[in-house]
Amino acid sequence: MDKIILIGAGALARDIIGVFGHKRFVGIYVDPQFYVDKFCELPVLTSWPDVREIASCYVLGVSDIAHRERARILARAEGLKPSTPLVPPSAIVAADARLEPGSAIGQMAVIGPSAHLGEDTIIMHSAIVAHDTLIGENTVLCAGVCVGGNVKIGAQTFVGSNAVLAPKVNIGAGCYIGAGAACFRDANPGSRWIGNPARRADR
Repeated sequence: MDKIILIGAGALARDIIGVFGHKRFVGIYVDPQFYVDKFCELPVLTSWPDVREIASCYVLGVSDIAHRERARILARAEGLKPSTPLVPPSAIVAADARLEPGSAIGQMAVIGPSAHLGEDTIIMHSAIVAHDTLIGENTVLCAGVCVGGNVKIGAQTFVGSNAVLAPKVNIGAGCYIGAGAACFRDANPGSRWIGNPARRADR
């Protein structure tokens, strides 16, 4: 079994521990300025060499894309690998869906046929990813997101709670889709979208 360090000590990390249990992890890593003695019965580490002594793999337990990207670079530099995908019993994952290492699925999420989740992607509670959808690495889909079939989502994209991505839309890398947004057209890389119907908010 992987010896997993969970990176982060906020609400998302608590959710992940709540789903998979604290015994699934060997500890928590946080930046030194966020140190606490213990977190959900797990030891808290602030040094990557200390992490390397007890862990072989990591899972990202933070939702901020920039923080996630920094953490995964540091973890990999220390020789840690993304963990095998974490999938709770309540999730539904199609037999031919592909979940790359480091991906984590929330309770009651649905991953449809031929969907492909990139490394270090998190799909939160009750989110739906329909058939033939391609999600780039280090992407976050928050609770209740609904992604239509044949959607492409670029790497390092954040999709807020209860957002809807219509079938066949292409969301470029590094996009931000606000909570409750309804996207019916393509989004250029690095763009920000809010509202229903979604409108571009970074111009």
